[in-house]
Amino acid sequence: MNLYDKAISDAKVFMNAEFSVPLTFVAPTNETASIRGYTTKHHIGFDTEGNMVNSKSVKVTFSEQDLTILSYPVRNANSEVDMKNHLVSVKDSTGNTTQFKVSQYYPDERLGLINLILVDFI
Repeated sequence: MNLYDKAISDAKVFMNAEFSVPLTFVAPTNETASIRGYTTKHHIGFDTEGNMVNSKSVKVTFSEQDLTILSYPVRNANSEVDMKNHLVSVKDSTGNTTQFKVSQYYPDERLGLINLILVDFI
């Protein structure tokens, strides 16, 4: 196994390790899937002058393969990752599950991971 293959293998292990959390996805076309991944949720941001402000930032990272194995639609007709307006349910450290909407997505097609920026879903 070369270093690149080891990095891919390690990334998959990391996304499903003990500290990963369950993520539930709902596509705009109503397909659903549940996998494990990594999430962060912070309540500190910065305004245009560099001052700290209270603002929520939620991100999730997961293995694309975990979703595609479940026939969940990750890519569009042009074979590009397209998860705009998908919904993601995330359980936080208090045990509460919150559903968010995908606003931005950043695939790492080298390691097979996808990073999502989430916003409140009302």
